[in-house]
Amino acid sequence: MKPLLLTELPFLRKLVLTGFYGLLLSLFFNSLAMTTGLTLTTLVFWLLQSLPLLPFAPGLHRSRIRYHAWLSFVVLMYFVHAVLSAFTPGKLIPGLAEVFFCSLLFVALILFIRRKARGGQQDS
Repeated sequence: MKPLLLTELPFLRKLVLTGFYGLLLSLFFNSLAMTTGLTLTTLVFWLLQSLPLLPFAPGLHRSRIRYHAWLSFVVLMYFVHAVLSAFTPGKLIPGLAEVFFCSLLFVALILFIRRKARGGQQDS
């Protein structure tokens, strides 16, 4: 059985998608915490927060390198928001979850772009 390398394209692709959907999910839970239960207001808050991320979903599923590159810039803005949220009183745990998913997504995006640009070949 071939050992799993952390720099293989299928693993990196799954890591990117995990970070992307984890970030969307953490934004949903942050919106849920801002309101009193699941209401239309919650969905509007979540949509406003996640709208800049949603156009990248088709490109991520098709493994388009340009989408990954642009998303890496957008994720940095979400990272700044997450750090500021983590230092807000009463929002430490949701803020740290958002920091985690932003960091995971950014690192996975950079590694995926690097591997894909080399044609998916292994390092020698």
